Amino acid sequence: MADEAEVVKLYYKHKSPSIVNKILKEKYPGLKALSRQKIHRIVKKFELHGTVNDRRKGASGRPRSARSDKNIESVRTVIGGNTNKISKNAWQ
Repeated sequence: MADEAEVVKLYYKHKSPSIVNKILKEKYPGLKALSRQKIHRIVKKFELHGTVNDRRKGASGRPRSARSDKNIESVRTVIGGNTNKISKNAWQ
């Protein structure tokens, strides 16, 4: 399977999506041809962000807030600095 970085390199070298597809077909027999639009989208993503990696990866889901400085200080105040013994009632 051709990765997106390889597609960008081939596109910059040959400036033609059809040539990129031809080279990829020779290198990876059985690979489904990429559309011209897909090749242009990959190149545009590279030009816009400077990378072909998925920028959203690792940023999905709920933001982490449990270990903020504010929350850590609040917990220290509640337990009075004694981290060895924490009462169940301290959290109610």
